[in-house]
Amino acid sequence: MREVRLPKVLWIDDEHGALKSLISQAKMNDIDLVPFKSLQAGLAELEQNYDDYEAVLLDAKFTRADNDDSRMADTEYAFRAKERIIALSRVKLFEIFVLTGKYEDGSTIDSSFRKAFKNVYRKGMAADNERLFADLQAAIDNQLSYQIRQEFGVAFDACATYLQRNSESILLGLLTRYKKGQLEISDLNNIRKVLEALQEKIVESKILPPQVSSLKRIADFLAGGVVSLPFGMDKKKRNQKIARDAFPLAVGKLLVSLTETVHAGSHNGYFETYLHKTPSNYWLVAAVYQLTALLEYFKLYFDDRPGPLDIVAA
Repeated sequence: MREVRLPKVLWIDDEHGALKSLISQAKMNDIDLVPFKSLQAGLAELEQNYDDYEAVLLDAKFTRADNDDSRMADTEYAFRAKERIIALSRVKLFEIFVLTGKYEDGSTIDSSFRKAFKNVYRKGMAADNERLFADLQAAIDNQLSYQIRQEFGVAFDACATYLQRNSESILLGLLTRYKKGQLEISDLNNIRKVLEALQEKIVESKILPPQVSSLKRIADFLAGGVVSLPFGMDKKKRNQKIARDAFPLAVGKLLVSLTETVHAGSHNGYFETYLHKTPSNYWLVAAVYQLTALLEYFKLYFDDRPGPLDIVAA
């Protein structure tokens, strides 16, 4: 059973500490509301990790910096936040929502504010909370990043649970470009980076002899290949392989195929020339699907906490 990763909404409110019940309500609505106190803290996080979020929720008034006195809260910072969020649209579009206790205050929610922010809700009003969470979910559902995470959830779980943190963002980039029909030959290098992270996890898990540590040797060995390894009391090298039924060879062969594609496509030669000339991106799409298939398999495999594979004489 896969882990449930709730979609994240970045929330800026200098009084969020007094509104912990809202975070609980959000989780009941399958939304992870991530709070920040100020413009600086919230936008620094969003600009650095925009792929992690699907929408933005603001108070009408909040402070510029975390250590500012609450009396310095101003609607100016909501406008500044919107400007910076719009600037992020070159990489990702975010719908902006406002939850405020100043809804009836004409000096705060004036005509210019209402013109700039269309989605405004009242704090402490059950009907507004219900409408807010419904509208947030609609915005989340419209995000391509969320749709991709839902479709390829187990592959993302593999990255988040067992691989280096940037593997998740690399995978999201690959799948986003695939969905947009924008895959390029350079994406074979991105696939290679995720495979190298998988290689590190396989080595760390100690399911294979320590001599089998390079990506190519791992792939060949898991596909039923023979490797000369120390054996028995005398430790003399003998040809060895994985025992029958110890590991599905089809998975190893898939890893061999993808490793060879990535290697060939990352170096100047006939195969790269072919990829440039072919009118479709089918080969690149196939490589992306091979990667997700491998990630899904190894997620389930490592969940079972496997021990060293049985090795026999070849």
